Amino acid sequence: MTNPKDEECSACHKEHIDVRTEVITPPLNSAPGHIRKAIFYRCEAHINCDADEMEYLGLLKSMNVKAQDLQFDTCVSPHDILGNAQKGVTVTHKPTGKTASYNKEKYQSFNKVRAVQKLKHELNCSSIN
Repeated sequence: MTNPKDEECSACHKEHIDVRTEVITPPLNSAPGHIRKAIFYRCEAHINCDADEMEYLGLLKSMNVKAQDLQFDTCVSPHDILGNAQKGVTVTHKPTGKTASYNKEKYQSFNKVRAVQKLKHELNCSSIN
């Protein structure tokens, strides 16, 4: 087991100065009502990031992808009842042209994380082939 003092920031490779346990977006294919907790190590630059942002940045870090390599667009969501709040998200990995969309969550920040999770899966599958 690793020593928490040796952990780096969950969002980057800097030394952490804060540790928090937070409820985060449940993983894809989880049971309805499933709650997931995560421990986030935060450096000074990411001390004020919320759990959704830390999860997003952690995904980028694990994918070894830069934020500028991704393009986000909104799309229609089943939760878009009034027709004026597009909450679905499509993410494109610019270097490969791979895309992933997600629109099933009520909040756009959750859809963003889920779309990046799907993109990570797509990129991992294409690197195996």
